Amino acid sequence: MDISAISKKNSPKNRMIYHEDPQALHIGTLPKHCYFIPFAPGEDSFSARENSSRFKLLNGEWDFSYYDSIVDMEDDFTVLSGSEKMPVPSNWQLHGHDKPQYTNIAYPIPYDPPYVPDDIPVGVYSRNCGPECQPAIRIRYKSYLPSAAFVTATMFSAHRPNSLSRSTAGPE
Repeated sequence: MDISAISKKNSPKNRMIYHEDPQALHIGTLPKHCYFIPFAPGEDSFSARENSSRFKLLNGEWDFSYYDSIVDMEDDFTVLSGSEKMPVPSNWQLHGHDKPQYTNIAYPIPYDPPYVPDDIPVGVYSRNCGPECQPAIRIRYKSYLPSAAFVTATMFSAHRPNSLSRSTAGPE
């Protein structure tokens, strides 16, 4: 589907142009590297990662909005506070939305890469992470969604996408 045909020009929804482009897997992201948590000088780098002044765990209650289809999603979904709260980490199927999609027998949605069906559910998680999340801060998004066949994470800042990363539900 051409999302630009169903959304307001220059809206965040209108900028979601990469979801069916197989060449656009990582945009605005760092190259692959070893996982590490930086510690400031004087901090014990052998202590738990939560002890680093340069680490912020984003687990907790997030605003969440569920849509039956991307067609139903508002054009400027980045300004909405969410219609409910959702614990993170978790998945919406365990909180009353849709049903788990994982299967080892048959793919639960039509398989026609790179095209994504228009009538599959969309979940928008949002959270203001505060003044400590400045542009110089790097966000490591890690998803363990056993019910998701394909995960797309787009990070928005000031209502504009600034990075995109996609992967299958398998290892990174």
